[in-house]
Amino acid sequence: MAHRTINFLNRISFMKLHNSSSSGVLLAVYMPPNIDIYENFQAGFYLFSWDLVSEEDGSFDSVKSCSLSFVPSEIIFNFCWSDETNLKSFPKLLKFYAVDECNVIWVYTFDTKRKSDRNIVGHHSSFINALVEQPESGLYLASVGDDNRCCLWTANEKNIKDNVVFHLTSPGINVLWNPKEPNKFMVAEKNGMIRFYSAESKKALFSLDSCQNLLSTSDWSSFNSLYVAAMVESDLTVFDTSKSNRPMLVEKVTDSGAVRLAWCPSVDYILTFVSRSKYQLTVLNVKSMKILFTMDLKLYRGFEWHTYLPHLYVADDMNIHIIDISSKI
Repeated sequence: MAHRTINFLNRISFMKLHNSSSSGVLLAVYMPPNIDIYENFQAGFYLFSWDLVSEEDGSFDSVKSCSLSFVPSEIIFNFCWSDETNLKSFPKLLKFYAVDECNVIWVYTFDTKRKSDRNIVGHHSSFINALVEQPESGLYLASVGDDNRCCLWTANEKNIKDNVVFHLTSPGINVLWNPKEPNKFMVAEKNGMIRFYSAESKKALFSLDSCQNLLSTSDWSSFNSLYVAAMVESDLTVFDTSKSNRPMLVEKVTDSGAVRLAWCPSVDYILTFVSRSKYQLTVLNVKSMKILFTMDLKLYRGFEWHTYLPHLYVADDMNIHIIDISSKI
């Protein structure tokens, strides 16, 4: 099993992966300004591109030099990429959204001349737990927070406005789009309810009930859009939305819940989660319930799957690990 590590000189606050045919693999690494910085690494964002020798065998090459670095005037607490990001054809563009300490959502754009632009999208009245842009079209940005709201922001040319607010019954933990069903989005609430909405009609479509409280994380499979998984208390809860709004699988897999859970987008039934207490990363086949890989993390800062390959990017303290699990599947 191939395993490479990118080393940094300071603690990472979070890492986000962007992977598409128009940009290749981009790693966004953020280090906050309220910690000691060594040598030439300042506080702020660092965007790195990661090359593969072959998309067929997935062999690793090396990390390219830093594509972009900048220091935002705000401390960033959350982040998501825009699918408008394009580094392989002209006009080249980097675009992403970020949340500051005042729960304000900003949109940043950088062009080929390193000219930057920053605008306010909107805000929540309390902590924003997740935000994500609609895949491909980028027409909408959805966000959820502790204020029991899901906001759907409409991008119309350069004007972004709060188009619709969906009132939730508890804090929103996750909001997700699915590239196979781009006009639907999913909202997972802390009370265990998972709801699906139409971006076109702005109405609720259906809901899933985990039958428990304290949902900590969830994901909607992009490989098979019928599958939804959530960590509710200590139980991995899996739904087949074509059969029932109740779980088809409830299995205790940790003693303390999870900080994040995500389906592998390139292989069916493969799922990863990081437990809340010991920061142990686990790769699991939910069909056989076989554990494929585990890794103890010193200080978890995020993980992401490669879109087309069974490669896992894991941020741990001052390192980013790139793990190929294809030999374990």
